[in-house]
Amino acid sequence: MQEVYCTGSEYSLAYDILRQLTTELISQGYSIVIDGTNLKFIYRQQIYNDVSCPDTTLLYLKVDYKTALNRISQRGVDFNDSKNIKSQITPETFDRFKNQLEEPLANENSVTLISDDSLLAKINSIFSAIYTWIPTNKGKYK
Repeated sequence: MQEVYCTGSEYSLAYDILRQLTTELISQGYSIVIDGTNLKFIYRQQIYNDVSCPDTTLLYLKVDYKTALNRISQRGVDFNDSKNIKSQITPETFDRFKNQLEEPLANENSVTLISDDSLLAKINSIFSAIYTWIPTNKGKYK
């Protein structure tokens, strides 16, 4: 399988569009999920600046190496042949991505969640507490 890479200008355009959508959705009161493509602080900072929301909280999901590679592989499984893994990511590729990651900085309003078997229950509990606490959402999910 041949790897396809985007050019710098294509990445820039994609991030611009994501930031515009982020700003629009947050201004409408929605909570959003920003995935690992915003692994660098500078990208997250642009979103923080665009939304002009000083109370924005980053929920940082820290996934261990084995779990991450397993999830990537599962997404690429051919269900007709479970041994046919479509994902071509290797541990080396994952390491390169992981080495670029900038975890939340001390000045970012963030909560770090460690991925484990009880993670979804923890996330639901956290979101319930957040949405109950935020008066503008009146305790409801959007």
